[in-house]
Amino acid sequence: MEDWLNHNIEQALNHFGRTTEPKKVMCDQAWYKDYTWRGVGDSGSIHYLVNDLLGQRIPITEQQYDDKNIITPNNLSQ
Repeated sequence: MEDWLNHNIEQALNHFGRTTEPKKVMCDQAWYKDYTWRGVGDSGSIHYLVNDLLGQRIPITEQQYDDKNIITPNNLSQ
């Protein structure tokens, strides 16, 4: 089993490529949009801007979620 695993890991790394340098993400660039789906009777989904590095989750409206210009909390007009 271990030989099979080592062989296939090596094959996958050769196919997809090896990382030579770690990828770095700055905290202010780690925002993404997410939502919690709820049924129609539960008044729709809840949308968020999320940053897992900072441990923050900011509620936003569905219109803000759909707005391609909003990618960080700095882009929110409140």
